[in-house]
Amino acid sequence: ALPISGIDQWNFVLSPETGSQDPSGGYVRKWVPELAGLPTKHLHAPWKAPAATLSAAGVELGATYPHRIVPDLPAARRITVAALLRMRASSLDFNDAGGYDLITLPTGETTRVFTKQEFRLTASGLPKPPPNGSRGRGSARSRHTSGGGRASGRGAQLQGKVSTGQKKISSFF
Repeated sequence: ALPISGIDQWNFVLSPETGSQDPSGGYVRKWVPELAGLPTKHLHAPWKAPAATLSAAGVELGATYPHRIVPDLPAARRITVAALLRMRASSLDFNDAGGYDLITLPTGETTRVFTKQEFRLTASGLPKPPPNGSRGRGSARSRHTSGGGRASGRGAQLQGKVSTGQKKISSFF
């Protein structure tokens, strides 16, 4: 099995606020007992609960349960996406002509991996608009190759090579 590349973390947004992974609240009640007395409606986002509800459950934000670490998730996501796009624009050799990520496998073969529409860039490093009539959810081939298994696109010259001039994402924040 190949190691995880880290690229796949760009293709989803996980928000525990919705409670979609713990609809009954059983997991939170078991592992975060400070919140166990809250109604399920407020269990996954206690900072949204009315003061009376928090008080009745024995929850005091900042005392018995910490304040949110990231108080404005949409703003934090916008900042992160902007930094990610700047980083991707500085490393266009790792994108194919369709804006998808290219990675080099341990075998030396370059392969195209799915890249969420909002992270795809044009050859000049600008955000790539979605295809006509699409909301950006089109299907992607798992490999971007042509004849003989060789990669094509902007990253084809990387086959079997590693770039040492790539900036670290932390330099974009």
